[in-house]
Amino acid sequence: MKYTLDMTREEMDAEDARRAELVETHRELSHLLEFPPFSINSEQRQQFAHEFIHAIDDQEDDPYAEVMQKWADEIEEARMYMKRYPNDSEAAKQAAAKIQGG
Repeated sequence: MKYTLDMTREEMDAEDARRAELVETHRELSHLLEFPPFSINSEQRQQFAHEFIHAIDDQEDDPYAEVMQKWADEIEEARMYMKRYPNDSEAAKQAAAKIQGG
């Protein structure tokens, strides 16, 4: 939705809230790039980043819905690492490498 001159205050407030949610989702997805599996696979990282960055171009109510569905497993894994290693993406990357290495 775009702002128009005929919008009511309630409609503008709803649009503001929707946009704030989109910004928060974008911030979270950007932060998740620093954690496994994205931080240990550059090709996957680039593809995910490209998809969520360009998702905002969609004029849908929830432009991130498709990205969130497609990448659900990877997002869940990255959230797990972020929760387990808050503010320490390097330790998360090392732990993931250790798991992958056996």
